[in-house]
Amino acid sequence: MAGVIRENDRAAQQKALKYNLLIANAMIFYNTVMLSKDLRTLITRGCYVDLACVAALSPYATKDLERFGKYTLNLAPMPDPVDYHMPVVSHVPMEDPGKQTSSEQREGAV
Repeated sequence: MAGVIRENDRAAQQKALKYNLLIANAMIFYNTVMLSKDLRTLITRGCYVDLACVAALSPYATKDLERFGKYTLNLAPMPDPVDYHMPVVSHVPMEDPGKQTSSEQREGAV
């Protein structure tokens, strides 16, 4: 039965829980890196990526995931380094500092 810890030993149970958490965290990190990479690709292609849309994304997979499945690791290829400094949302152009914003124009009209 998947998802059931069959050991009656407390140390073995804690070990199983820690390994499961490690795998879940690794998958979330991988999904975050891949989402960021895809968002950056969209930005470089000229698409506008809104902050609200990015905030609605989740790196936590809820389907097509076998958390207790059998996985093989291929440690031969080195992954690309993670770029933590590249933005994942489109930059909004700064308005001219001397120009009134639309909210200031509305306040002045009232």
